Amino acid sequence: MAWIETIQLPPHNIDAEKGVLGGAMIDQNLLFSYEWLLLSYADFYKRDHQIIYKAICAVHSENKVVDSVTVAEQLVKMWEIENIWQDYLFDLQTHLLTTSSCGEYAQIVKECSIYRQTLNNLRKLSCYCMEQRPLEEIQSFMEKSYTEMIWTNNELDFCDEIPTFQAELYAEKRSSLSSGFGLIDTMLTGGGFKRGQLICVAGRPWTGKSSIMTCLAMEQIEKYKVAMFSLEMGKMEIAYRLVSYKSQISYHIIDTGVSTRDDYQKEIIPLTFDHIKETWLKIYDKKFTIQDIKGTIRKLKLTKGLDIVYIDYLQLIKQVDSREMRSAFIGSVTRELKRLAKEMDIVVVIGSQLNREVEKRVENTPKLSDLRESWDIEQDCDIVVFLSNEEECNDPIQQKNVIVAKQRNGPKGSIPMSFVCNTMTLQNKKFAYRPPVSVVVSWRSQSIDNSWRWK
Repeated sequence: MAWIETIQLPPHNIDAEKGVLGGAMIDQNLLFSYEWLLLSYADFYKRDHQIIYKAICAVHSENKVVDSVTVAEQLVKMWEIENIWQDYLFDLQTHLLTTSSCGEYAQIVKECSIYRQTLNNLRKLSCYCMEQRPLEEIQSFMEKSYTEMIWTNNELDFCDEIPTFQAELYAEKRSSLSSGFGLIDTMLTGGGFKRGQLICVAGRPWTGKSSIMTCLAMEQIEKYKVAMFSLEMGKMEIAYRLVSYKSQISYHIIDTGVSTRDDYQKEIIPLTFDHIKETWLKIYDKKFTIQDIKGTIRKLKLTKGLDIVYIDYLQLIKQVDSREMRSAFIGSVTRELKRLAKEMDIVVVIGSQLNREVEKRVENTPKLSDLRESWDIEQDCDIVVFLSNEEECNDPIQQKNVIVAKQRNGPKGSIPMSFVCNTMTLQNKKFAYRPPVSVVVSWRSQSIDNSWRWK
């Protein structure tokens, strides 16, 4: 039997954990630095500290003052237990004389958590090796463990980055990410999307939100790494839309079956699939909660790199806590996505529904107040774009207005565009009418020449 003195506990520091919790209740602005360190409740060793930190974050997300009283009240709400935390919370709040060292305490807590996580992964890896599991499974587990263990902080001081800002100002080619459409880039400040931005594409049903987000993604996958989270359509439907957009063959013909296609279409569709397969595009249709979406984005960014994320659409994200008000939930989702965009240095584009008020007005022009279920959408997003039809018609080519209703540091305005219904293609208005598209096929490389497309 092993003596108690010989038993080693996993790495932890209870005093540092108390300092982190006490500092947050003294100065709630410290929570922003904790988020920057990617500190979560699971990083605490003591179970009580995990519960308290979760309650502190919940109080902070509601824009309330964080102290021993509000946290104790939140604990009663979350776990429906009697208020037995008041004395301990008061001790934590008075544990520190100053909060100047709380950042170092948080770093100690995070490091100990990484040590414990590494030990657990090594134990699992040892078990997998003893069980002689397939090498591919072991390798996959090692890569996943390494990704979850990564914790770096490379932020530079503002003054150190001034030369970079100055070089960007005079550079001929800006670091903005092009939308793929020249008129839209001209309207946006900097000539395109900027990293760290949260962009909303909103409209009523049947205005083409999903189609236009797909068009933007298809124009960007030639240059950037793009991920799409579709909560409305499946992967197959999205794939058919991508092929229809690239090949300029009607979606109906692609989806109907081989028997309805002519020889040219039977020849070009497989080549279009091959062309799309060579690009960097990830599509997910089984991620329904904001936690699943955020976790997938983090792993993609850390393992393979990521530039732009499309989420279609906001109101379909699953709400885990049914007791939470819908407007508060939507607001928390937009805030989390905005923070994620800045943290991961990516662009996040979300689709959103509009309420019925826009249909009651004579001019049918959407307003920011028409955003459905939450006013936090217009507050958190850097750019809000509305889609509206110039007139209701059944023409194969419809005239649409892309309305930039909000843009931080930039102008507002309307961009006239044309939408080809059978291929779900967004085009510049003056090129609305075109002769049949001839796609040049190179038999040697089996690639498709899309140089005809207007940029």
